[in-house]
Amino acid sequence: MAECGAIAEGLALEAGRFIARVEDRDLTVCVLGLGYVGLPLALDLAKAGFAVVGCDSSPAVLDSLAARRSPLPHIADAALEALWPRFAAVAPAAGRAPAADVYLICVPTPLSPSGAPDMGAVMEAAELIGPALTRGALVALESTVYPGATAELVRPRLERLSGLRAGRDFALAHAPERQNPGGASGEQSRRRLVGADSHAEREMALGLYRTFAEPTAVDSLATAEAAKLSENVFRLVNIALANELAATFRGMGLDPWAVARAAATKPFGFMPFAAGPGVGGHCIPVDPVYLTWRAEGMGLSLPLVDAARDIVGRRPAEVCAEVLAALPPRAAGGRGRVLVVGAAYKRNVGDARHSPAVEIIEILAEAGCETAYCDPFVPQLEAGGRLLNAAPVDEVLARDWDAVVIVTDHDRVDHAAFLRAAPLVFDTRNVLAGVAGAGARVVQV
Repeated sequence: MAECGAIAEGLALEAGRFIARVEDRDLTVCVLGLGYVGLPLALDLAKAGFAVVGCDSSPAVLDSLAARRSPLPHIADAALEALWPRFAAVAPAAGRAPAADVYLICVPTPLSPSGAPDMGAVMEAAELIGPALTRGALVALESTVYPGATAELVRPRLERLSGLRAGRDFALAHAPERQNPGGASGEQSRRRLVGADSHAEREMALGLYRTFAEPTAVDSLATAEAAKLSENVFRLVNIALANELAATFRGMGLDPWAVARAAATKPFGFMPFAAGPGVGGHCIPVDPVYLTWRAEGMGLSLPLVDAARDIVGRRPAEVCAEVLAALPPRAAGGRGRVLVVGAAYKRNVGDARHSPAVEIIEILAEAGCETAYCDPFVPQLEAGGRLLNAAPVDEVLARDWDAVVIVTDHDRVDHAAFLRAAPLVFDTRNVLAGVAGAGARVVQV
């Protein structure tokens, strides 16, 4: 007990000095990872008045920022003006992160080829920070991880390489990102969570995050980790339910979108979710796996989450089955010409990670279809081991297609124009509802 009290008292003294420096903006913040989470975070910090060092291993990202060009399609070059002159983008040198008072880890946490969490980038970031870590510093992990990962993987690496102890000499926190690609500003939600395992560590993290966000403190690292996973599991399960209800209502001869709109008039106890061709991006296809993987390792199970993953995972194949069943036979052995409209996983973004469009193109091509895609936000797309180029809209509208499949409903696309390009348009987003001339030529899937 005496040792715990000494540890708490030691960091409490450091926390007071740290918060005073936050108020004076007398801190250098290092953001590790300048992707769709790290770069907006660096912008927030620069706007708040801090000196920011961005650390990234991608030469393309570093070259783009050196030329004051945005490496992200949803962040305009003009938005980067808020970074200068308080920002520098560098590569990690000699296995060591740049000197800083705060380290914020914003690296990818994808799935490995075996389908398990891939924590390699997080562990590498911790190993870069450890040798540079000083007494009184703050390290916060923003990357999505499974409950317990920060304490089990990040903390021991920091302590071993720095010779310091979390909770006594430096603060360790988890502040999961809440990024909304395609949102109005491209910035993260101002409402954030901050978790740490001691009062002093939470206070240090809250002091920093209050300068650019509206943080809510939670009682531990693991609570913050689990909360982030819960947010995306919630979305996964409800999207799966929306797809299951849509298929059932169509089988009853009902318009599932009309049913959803009617239910959404209830002012309490109901939140509308849209059916679609599948899920994509990083969050919904990946984050729930971090929870189910952790649960299985502890002898626990999440059958509802597993069922939801199965339902949304089947959607691209179900869409393709309806398209292939409707295509006319061709003497040359081919299955027809199919145009996919939209390759991004979400409207108005250029992110095609885990997009259902990729699987739809692959399934149709494997079935013998001639396929092409168009998307103003995604100029190139890898599908089936091939690098595809987006076809210009004028070009595809001039051709005859056997079917058009609308996968992503970008605002800047005139989806009604595709009605004249093919005898059948498969609408997975209900974007052609009420469009004059659609009629029987549109198939809702």
